[in-house]
Amino acid sequence: MKPHQAILLALVLFAFGAGLYYGLQAAPVKGGLLAAPADAYAGPRVTISYMIWGQENEVRQERDKLVHFVDENPDIQIDLIQAGGTQYQVKLATMLAGGVAPDVFMVHEAMFPTLALNKLILPLDKLVAEDPEVNLDDFFPRVVEECRYRGTLYKLPIGFNTVVFYYNKDMFDAAGVPYPSAGWTWQDMLRMARRLTRREDGRTTQYGVMGVGPWLTDIMLMWQNGGELFDKDGHLVIGKPAYAGLNAEALQFCADLQLRDKVQPTEAAIETLPANPFVAGRVAISADGTWLNNQLRGHQDFRWDIAPPPREKTQATFVFGGSPVIYAKTKHRTEAWRLLKAMVGDWWQERVAREGRSLPGKRSVARNLRIPGIPEEVHLDKAFEAIAYARSQPIGPEISEWMERPIGDLRDEVLLGTYSGPQIRERLEDMQRQYDLHCPYCSALH
Repeated sequence: MKPHQAILLALVLFAFGAGLYYGLQAAPVKGGLLAAPADAYAGPRVTISYMIWGQENEVRQERDKLVHFVDENPDIQIDLIQAGGTQYQVKLATMLAGGVAPDVFMVHEAMFPTLALNKLILPLDKLVAEDPEVNLDDFFPRVVEECRYRGTLYKLPIGFNTVVFYYNKDMFDAAGVPYPSAGWTWQDMLRMARRLTRREDGRTTQYGVMGVGPWLTDIMLMWQNGGELFDKDGHLVIGKPAYAGLNAEALQFCADLQLRDKVQPTEAAIETLPANPFVAGRVAISADGTWLNNQLRGHQDFRWDIAPPPREKTQATFVFGGSPVIYAKTKHRTEAWRLLKAMVGDWWQERVAREGRSLPGKRSVARNLRIPGIPEEVHLDKAFEAIAYARSQPIGPEISEWMERPIGDLRDEVLLGTYSGPQIRERLEDMQRQYDLHCPYCSALH
């Protein structure tokens, strides 16, 4: 297999899973060429292509910011390319393999290492060092780290999300349950969820908690329990003696929420619930990314707030970046850099903050942040505080094959009652043996 074919295959293999997890939606808002009016600028123009995904409102917001950019930079016009769902991944992979990728394009974590390792995206360290208008000290250090792969900077810290816990204050008040507070634990969450779950005629009408257990929150709880997936050298250690028991306890707790305590909906029950049960008022506590702010803005059916994730042995949560990259073979490096640089400028960062679907990476903009449509009493600061103990999700070209799928299969078996207690640990230990014997990439996953 030729190198470009291998790259294409690696990227396409992630298309379906990544599209489902990240919610890459079809984008009916038209793209096309964005340029300053002809009567405002008569000089020569350089066209750069920019490829994005997103739901309709997200694409419209991005387009509005780009219109402002070309008005401020009339010598640049932007060919906005859009694709949604798994189509985005396949289209981008095909363009990369053919050497005709967009000058600038969005990339999510599953593709990031493959692109960096194959030198398909442009390192930015030199550009930052030579540009006095970009000072990375102005941004959250942890978010800046999300823009690096193996020490090299490929993205700018335009926006980010963390996983926090949203809770319905009206449900808490009705049940006489105190709100979650700093330092709350798994057992605190379980006690709350039991009191907040409502059943009528054998049917659950209100769940205490949701979102604890799918792939990423499995890992988050492993970290919170002192478990680990990788050692400091990037080798998988999920089933090593020091971590297997701790990781098994986290998986068991996730399963118990559904099977033993019945305070979290099963996957079958989720199919009968509204698209977002928390927003619909059917769940009291929801572990979710801060992109949920965008769905909750203007929502007036109930009062809500944000709490930090519960801790067990330690605090841990996820941080996600969401920034575009520059194609390594672009013929318009200077203009592409000007676009990325604009995205970390004050105007763009303030727009990111007001839109609510991501949090701004710039600390000065994040300070005293208020999002239109979100009540002032909501503690948005909890999301920023979480950066101090946030960690990156496992990323790598082979993460689905060697980790996500095996853990998902094990979780399914635990939820079916096939494995519990010491048997979960034994399965993790067996998984580790398979990694050690057959995984040639395990040292490169992190």
